[in-house]
Amino acid sequence: MRISCRLLSLLCLLFLGCQPISITPTVTDSDTLQSITSTEAVSETAADGGAAPESIIDTADALEYTMEGVNLRLKTPHGWQADVIDGLLLVEHTISMDDGLPDAGMVVYIFVPPPSEFAVLTGSGNFAYAVLNHVVRMPQRVGRDVSVSEPVGFRWGSYDAAYYLLSGLDARTMVLAVAVPSADKPRPSLVVCNISVPNDREGVLRTMLPLILDELTIDGIALDGSALQMLPDPLPFPVLQRETAQSHDDPLAFTFISDR
Repeated sequence: MRISCRLLSLLCLLFLGCQPISITPTVTDSDTLQSITSTEAVSETAADGGAAPESIIDTADALEYTMEGVNLRLKTPHGWQADVIDGLLLVEHTISMDDGLPDAGMVVYIFVPPPSEFAVLTGSGNFAYAVLNHVVRMPQRVGRDVSVSEPVGFRWGSYDAAYYLLSGLDARTMVLAVAVPSADKPRPSLVVCNISVPNDREGVLRTMLPLILDELTIDGIALDGSALQMLPDPLPFPVLQRETAQSHDDPLAFTFISDR
Protein backbone atom coordinates (compact mmCIF):
# COMPACT_ATOMS: atom_id res chain seq x y z
CA MET A 1 0.00 0.00 0.00
CA ARG A 2 1.60 3.27 -1.09
CA ILE A 3 1.30 6.14 1.38
CA SER A 4 1.67 9.74 0.18
CA CYS A 5 4.58 11.24 2.09
CA ARG A 6 2.99 14.69 2.09
CA LEU A 7 -0.37 13.45 3.30
CA LEU A 8 1.22 11.21 5.91
CA SER A 9 3.33 14.05 7.26
CA LEU A 10 0.30 16.28 7.72
CA LEU A 11 -1.77 13.51 9.30
CA CYS A 12 0.99 12.66 11.75
CA LEU A 13 1.41 16.26 12.85
CA LEU A 14 -2.33 16.58 13.30
CA PHE A 15 -2.41 13.31 15.24
CA LEU A 16 -0.04 14.75 17.85
CA GLY A 17 -2.87 17.01 18.99
CA CYS A 18 -0.65 19.66 20.50
CA GLN A 19 2.31 21.93 19.74
CA PRO A 20 5.01 20.88 22.25
CA ILE A 21 6.75 24.21 21.66
CA SER A 22 4.85 26.94 19.89
CA ILE A 23 7.91 28.31 18.12
CA THR A 24 7.58 25.30 15.85
CA PRO A 25 6.84 26.52 12.31
CA THR A 26 3.16 26.11 11.46
CA VAL A 27 2.59 23.09 9.21
CA THR A 28 -0.81 23.48 7.60
CA ASP A 29 -0.05 24.36 3.99
CA SER A 30 0.75 21.37 1.79
CA ASP A 31 2.50 23.67 -0.69
CA THR A 32 5.31 24.12 1.85
CA LEU A 33 6.14 20.42 1.79
CA GLN A 34 9.17 19.45 -0.26
CA SER A 35 9.22 15.68 -0.59
CA ILE A 36 12.65 14.11 -0.20
CA THR A 37 11.75 10.41 -0.17
CA SER A 38 8.65 8.28 -0.45
CA THR A 39 8.70 4.56 0.12
CA GLU A 40 6.29 1.66 0.29
CA ALA A 41 8.37 -0.06 2.90
CA VAL A 42 6.81 -0.43 6.33
CA SER A 43 9.00 -0.70 9.40
CA GLU A 44 7.87 -2.99 12.19
CA THR A 45 10.97 -2.22 14.24
CA ALA A 46 10.26 -2.00 17.97
CA ALA A 47 6.51 -2.05 17.29
CA ASP A 48 6.06 -3.94 20.55
CA GLY A 49 8.26 -1.58 22.53
CA GLY A 50 11.35 -3.80 22.26
CA ALA A 51 14.88 -2.84 21.40
CA ALA A 52 15.61 -1.25 18.04
CA PRO A 53 18.48 -2.82 16.06
CA GLU A 54 21.16 -0.48 14.75
CA SER A 55 20.53 -1.81 11.24
CA ILE A 56 17.51 0.49 10.84
CA ILE A 57 19.93 3.40 10.47
CA ASP A 58 22.14 1.55 7.98
CA THR A 59 21.41 3.87 5.06
CA ALA A 60 23.22 6.44 2.96
CA ASP A 61 20.10 8.61 2.69
CA ALA A 62 19.98 11.79 4.73
CA LEU A 63 17.95 14.96 5.10
CA GLU A 64 19.76 18.27 4.98
CA TYR A 65 18.41 21.79 5.46
CA THR A 66 19.68 25.22 6.45
CA MET A 67 17.52 27.62 8.43
CA GLU A 68 18.32 30.69 10.52
CA GLY A 69 21.90 30.30 9.32
CA VAL A 70 22.28 26.81 10.85
CA ASN A 71 22.87 23.75 8.66
CA LEU A 72 21.14 20.56 9.84
CA ARG A 73 21.71 17.02 8.58
CA LEU A 74 20.26 13.73 9.81
CA LYS A 75 20.36 10.18 8.48
CA THR A 76 17.05 8.69 7.33
CA PRO A 77 16.24 5.29 8.88
CA HIS A 78 15.37 2.51 6.47
CA GLY A 79 11.68 2.44 5.58
CA TRP A 80 10.81 5.80 7.15
CA GLN A 81 9.21 8.77 5.41
CA ALA A 82 11.27 11.96 5.24
CA ASP A 83 10.37 15.56 4.35
CA VAL A 84 11.66 19.09 4.67
CA ILE A 85 9.05 21.37 6.28
CA ASP A 86 10.98 24.38 7.56
CA GLY A 87 13.14 21.78 9.24
CA LEU A 88 13.74 18.02 9.10
CA LEU A 89 10.75 15.68 9.46
CA LEU A 90 11.02 11.89 9.85
CA VAL A 91 7.96 9.64 10.22
CA GLU A 92 8.10 5.96 11.15
CA HIS A 93 5.51 3.35 10.17
CA THR A 94 4.27 0.45 12.24
CA ILE A 95 1.68 -2.19 11.42
CA SER A 96 -1.73 -1.89 13.06
CA MET A 97 -2.76 -5.09 14.83
CA ASP A 98 -6.40 -4.29 14.03
CA ASP A 99 -6.38 -4.04 10.24
CA GLY A 100 -2.78 -4.68 9.15
CA LEU A 101 -2.43 -1.18 7.67
CA PRO A 102 0.42 1.24 8.39
CA ASP A 103 0.01 3.40 11.50
CA ALA A 104 2.04 6.43 12.50
CA GLY A 105 4.86 5.49 14.84
CA MET A 106 7.60 7.84 15.95
CA VAL A 107 7.63 11.38 14.55
CA VAL A 108 10.89 13.36 14.65
CA TYR A 109 10.87 17.06 13.79
CA ILE A 110 14.06 19.14 14.01
CA PHE A 111 14.15 22.89 13.37
CA VAL A 112 15.79 26.18 14.35
CA PRO A 113 13.40 28.83 15.74
CA PRO A 114 14.12 32.51 15.01
CA PRO A 115 16.22 34.20 17.70
CA SER A 116 13.46 36.78 18.22
CA GLU A 117 11.38 34.10 19.96
CA PHE A 118 13.65 34.19 23.02
CA ALA A 119 15.05 37.73 22.84
CA VAL A 120 13.69 38.46 26.32
CA LEU A 121 16.04 35.95 27.96
CA THR A 122 19.23 37.26 29.53
CA GLY A 123 22.05 35.89 31.62
CA SER A 124 24.64 33.16 31.20
CA GLY A 125 24.62 29.43 31.75
CA ASN A 126 22.87 26.69 29.78
CA PHE A 127 20.93 28.65 27.16
CA ALA A 128 18.95 25.59 26.00
CA TYR A 129 17.75 25.04 29.57
CA ALA A 130 16.87 28.73 29.98
CA VAL A 131 14.68 28.69 26.86
CA LEU A 132 12.83 25.48 27.75
CA ASN A 133 12.42 26.60 31.36
CA HIS A 134 10.76 29.75 30.00
CA VAL A 135 8.54 27.84 27.58
CA VAL A 136 7.11 25.26 30.00
CA ARG A 137 5.80 28.00 32.26
CA MET A 138 3.70 29.52 29.48
CA PRO A 139 0.54 27.42 28.83
CA GLN A 140 -0.16 29.21 25.55
CA ARG A 141 3.19 27.98 24.23
CA VAL A 142 3.05 24.42 25.49
CA GLY A 143 -0.43 23.53 24.25
CA ARG A 144 -3.72 22.22 25.64
CA ASP A 145 -4.66 18.99 27.41
CA VAL A 146 -1.09 18.19 28.43
CA SER A 147 1.10 17.62 31.45
CA VAL A 148 4.67 18.88 31.26
CA SER A 149 7.77 17.94 33.24
CA GLU A 150 10.46 20.17 34.68
CA PRO A 151 13.23 20.79 32.11
CA VAL A 152 16.54 19.00 32.63
CA GLY A 153 19.85 20.45 31.45
CA PHE A 154 22.83 18.36 30.31
CA ARG A 155 25.86 18.44 28.01
CA TRP A 156 25.73 16.78 24.60
CA GLY A 157 29.28 16.69 23.33
CA SER A 158 30.55 20.27 23.38
CA TYR A 159 27.03 21.76 23.43
CA ASP A 160 24.72 22.79 26.24
CA ALA A 161 21.42 20.94 25.89
CA ALA A 162 18.16 20.42 27.75
CA TYR A 163 14.86 18.56 27.42
CA TYR A 164 11.40 18.33 28.88
CA LEU A 165 8.77 15.61 28.61
CA LEU A 166 5.16 16.11 27.65
CA SER A 167 2.17 13.76 28.06
CA GLY A 168 -0.88 14.43 25.91
CA LEU A 169 -4.14 12.67 25.17
CA ASP A 170 -2.68 10.77 22.21
CA ALA A 171 1.10 11.07 22.39
CA ARG A 172 4.21 11.24 24.53
CA THR A 173 6.72 13.87 23.41
CA MET A 174 10.29 14.77 24.26
CA VAL A 175 11.33 18.32 23.39
CA LEU A 176 15.12 18.41 23.26
CA ALA A 177 17.05 21.61 22.57
CA VAL A 178 20.72 22.15 21.74
CA ALA A 179 22.38 25.57 22.08
CA VAL A 180 24.77 26.29 19.21
CA PRO A 181 27.21 29.18 19.90
CA SER A 182 28.15 31.55 17.09
CA ALA A 183 30.99 34.02 16.96
CA ASP A 184 28.92 36.52 14.96
CA LYS A 185 25.71 36.32 17.04
CA PRO A 186 25.08 37.80 20.49
CA ARG A 187 23.49 34.57 21.72
CA PRO A 188 23.45 30.92 20.63
CA SER A 189 21.12 29.53 18.00
CA LEU A 190 18.76 26.85 19.25
CA VAL A 191 18.25 23.52 17.50
CA VAL A 192 14.98 21.97 18.71
CA CYS A 193 14.13 18.29 18.34
CA ASN A 194 10.51 17.25 18.88
CA ILE A 195 10.26 13.45 19.19
CA SER A 196 6.77 11.98 19.62
CA VAL A 197 5.27 8.51 19.84
CA PRO A 198 1.72 7.22 20.45
CA ASN A 199 1.00 6.66 24.12
CA ASP A 200 1.10 2.88 23.79
CA ARG A 201 4.69 3.04 22.46
CA GLU A 202 6.13 5.23 25.19
CA GLY A 203 9.07 2.92 25.86
CA VAL A 204 10.16 2.96 22.22
CA LEU A 205 11.14 6.63 22.40
CA ARG A 206 13.92 6.07 24.94
CA THR A 207 15.10 2.89 23.19
CA MET A 208 15.44 4.48 19.76
CA LEU A 209 16.48 8.01 20.75
CA PRO A 210 20.28 7.40 20.72
CA LEU A 211 20.00 5.64 17.35
CA ILE A 212 17.72 8.13 15.62
CA LEU A 213 19.70 11.20 16.69
CA ASP A 214 23.12 9.62 16.23
CA GLU A 215 25.24 11.80 13.93
CA LEU A 216 22.74 14.63 13.95
CA THR A 217 25.02 17.13 12.27
CA ILE A 218 24.92 20.82 13.13
CA ASP A 219 27.07 23.09 10.98
CA GLY A 220 29.28 20.15 10.04
CA ILE A 221 29.72 18.82 13.59
CA ALA A 222 28.19 15.36 14.13
CA LEU A 223 26.76 14.61 17.58
CA ASP A 224 27.29 11.22 19.18
CA GLY A 225 23.93 9.59 19.87
CA SER A 226 25.46 7.25 22.45
CA ALA A 227 25.82 10.26 24.76
CA LEU A 228 22.03 10.16 25.15
CA GLN A 229 22.33 6.80 26.92
CA MET A 230 22.97 8.87 30.05
CA LEU A 231 19.31 9.97 30.06
CA PRO A 232 16.90 8.18 32.43
CA ASP A 233 15.58 4.81 31.34
CA PRO A 234 12.63 4.71 31.31
CA LEU A 235 11.98 8.37 30.69
CA PRO A 236 9.81 9.76 33.54
CA PHE A 237 6.89 11.09 31.50
CA PRO A 238 4.44 13.04 33.67
CA VAL A 239 1.04 11.53 34.34
CA LEU A 240 -1.72 13.29 32.42
CA GLN A 241 -3.90 14.73 35.13
CA ARG A 242 -7.58 13.83 34.99
CA GLU A 243 -8.73 17.43 35.35
CA THR A 244 -6.40 18.45 32.52
CA ALA A 245 -7.64 15.78 30.13
CA GLN A 246 -11.24 16.83 30.73
CA SER A 247 -10.69 20.57 30.25
CA HIS A 248 -11.61 20.66 26.58
CA ASP A 249 -13.35 24.03 26.88
CA ASP A 250 -10.20 25.73 28.13
CA PRO A 251 -7.65 26.26 25.31
CA LEU A 252 -4.92 26.83 27.86
CA ALA A 253 -5.60 23.78 30.03
CA PHE A 254 -2.35 22.18 31.09
CA THR A 255 -0.58 20.81 34.17
CA PHE A 256 3.01 21.67 35.00
CA ILE A 257 4.78 18.88 36.88
CA SER A 258 7.68 20.14 39.00
CA ASP A 259 10.01 18.16 41.22
CA ARG A 260 10.89 21.25 43.20
